[in-house]
Amino acid sequence: MVCELIEWHDAATVTPDADITVLCWSGDGFFCGYWDDEIGSWIGCESGGSVLGVTHWAEPGGPLDVPVEREE
Repeated sequence: MVCELIEWHDAATVTPDADITVLCWSGDGFFCGYWDDEIGSWIGCESGGSVLGVTHWAEPGGPLDVPVEREE
């Protein structure tokens, strides 16, 4: 059995690279989004609009035994 944990980061102290989609947490729950450096705001993937109140974010990777292919 494999147990994997999601590592949450404090959005007030660190933001992810602007070119990756991450799992975001706010008072309304979790959603997929990304940090936009140009406007200094979180963007929700579903709505495409700015999202306020993001407190934490995580970059989930998937199962450890399955290679993840990323475009470079």
